[in-house]
Amino acid sequence: PGEMVVADALSRVYTEADTVKEMNKKRSEKQNEGKIKKHIEEVDGIQYWNFDSGMRVLLPKENDREKLVLEKHLKLGHRSVTSVHYNLKNMYYWPGMKNDITEILKNCTQCQIYNRKRTGGVILLRRADI
Repeated sequence: PGEMVVADALSRVYTEADTVKEMNKKRSEKQNEGKIKKHIEEVDGIQYWNFDSGMRVLLPKENDREKLVLEKHLKLGHRSVTSVHYNLKNMYYWPGMKNDITEILKNCTQCQIYNRKRTGGVILLRRADI
């Protein structure tokens, strides 16, 4: 013990820096949580996200989100992400909503088949110029 004084001191500084980063991260998360909570209102057991333009149902569970998106997508006749988002955003809200809709609709088998047929499903290959 005591032979690697400089290395030992540097490793401690690094650990302390990590602790400060973690504390700052937790503080930031608590602040964001407080900001989020002030927008959430519960009425009859249903959570709403309160916007200036009105309240929308907050859907925190991913299973509920996916089910809702797929139902709306089907009812709209397999319309685009933009159409589905536009129709849902007037009634519902969750953080990252448009990105989630995009990811969910990427997996729609019928849309994948239709888009393949529409584009021909074949990529024309050209001879490389050498």
